Amino acid sequence: MGALSVQAVNWPLRVSASGKYLEDQDGVPFPIVGEAAWSITAQLNPADVIVYLNDRQAKGFTAIMVQRLSSASSQAMRPLNYSNQHPLSIGDADLVGSQ
Repeated sequence: MGALSVQAVNWPLRVSASGKYLEDQDGVPFPIVGEAAWSITAQLNPADVIVYLNDRQAKGFTAIMVQRLSSASSQAMRPLNYSNQHPLSIGDADLVGSQ
């Protein structure tokens, strides 16, 4: 699969007149070539995320599906990011509940 040049796309995308695909402002179809990286926020550090995204872009991926709040190990666990931080907290008040 060849890489799609982001610079070649005339942003923003829109729904085609037929309603069957996305296209850029010049009417050029924009293929969605995606991959799921569900737990990327919990499993990779920021530098590794950049390496991963650059690799996927080089391979022609145009979309990555991410589960922003990941509890990769168990639904009973509070969702933490790679740095073991709670994404939904205000000071000492944890917005996802105490467990």
